[in-house]
Amino acid sequence: MKVLNDLKTGVKLVGGFQFIAFITLVLTFIGYQNMKLINNGVSAMFETRLVPINELGKITTDIYTIRGDVYKIFIFPGEKEASIQSISTLMADIDTRIAAYAELVPDEETKNILNDFNTGWLEYQSAVAEIIELDDAGKTEEAIASLSGIGRAATARKMVGEAVAQLSEIDFSNAEALNFQANETFKKTVTLSLTVSGICFVFAVWLGFVISNSITRPLKNLVNIANLISTGDLARHIDEKTKRSLLNRKDEVGMMASAFNNVIAYLQKMADAANTVAQNDLTITVVPNHENDEMGIAIAKMIAKLKETCDYISKSALGLRTASEELSLSATQAG
Repeated sequence: MKVLNDLKTGVKLVGGFQFIAFITLVLTFIGYQNMKLINNGVSAMFETRLVPINELGKITTDIYTIRGDVYKIFIFPGEKEASIQSISTLMADIDTRIAAYAELVPDEETKNILNDFNTGWLEYQSAVAEIIELDDAGKTEEAIASLSGIGRAATARKMVGEAVAQLSEIDFSNAEALNFQANETFKKTVTLSLTVSGICFVFAVWLGFVISNSITRPLKNLVNIANLISTGDLARHIDEKTKRSLLNRKDEVGMMASAFNNVIAYLQKMADAANTVAQNDLTITVVPNHENDEMGIAIAKMIAKLKETCDYISKSALGLRTASEELSLSATQAG
């Protein structure tokens, strides 16, 4: 409290506002950092999990479309060239997507499954090429057999499908983990923000209360002293502790208290001088503080006038005594 009392009022008020501004800045920074963490988590979930899941979905769709186009070779021979072109385009699309997927999800478990996918995918591509060759050679039944049961194309497609399913499961599991992490980060952010806000709020209220008391309480004492002086009470009974608590301050309140103390000391000095005169003691000397010291000048003049009056009365009494003695002498001689 002493340190606070020694600060100027302006410094206290500005410092209080600056502290509130600092708290606001800290809360904003904490909120920003935590929101950034959440955003990074969501971005990571989107880029490393949701995008790959989407890619796997498109790969699965392409594989089924390839299967349908292979069957169309047998069902619609007239559209064979278009079907083969579609198959070639879809296979190229799958190659592009699986390469992009491999760059997005580089963990070891995924790499192992990708190896299984690539093995099955190469086998499936080879089996499809074989089916087209068999159909070109008129061996349609052998070609269809490759697509069903334990045929080469069917087995390779199942291998690819299982790999895609495993990759999707991993991505979904990791996405759920990232979502859980984002939720936990959000909860921690809310808890931290509320905790810091609560602490800062309590501290701000306490600081405002302390600053307010450091200003209003001594001002109240000064107002009481001023009211006493206004009624003629020169505050001689004010205890030393109260005086010290006001005079030891280094702020504007302390400066005001010091000024009040000088006023009281001056008034007490004038009152003491008046009491001395009231006791018929005119030996006291009152020296005005300066040319505008109205009370000091007035009391000094009053004492001077009283001295003149007393001298005059004393001289008059002496003259009257002399005249009385002369009259008494004359009467004696005449008798």
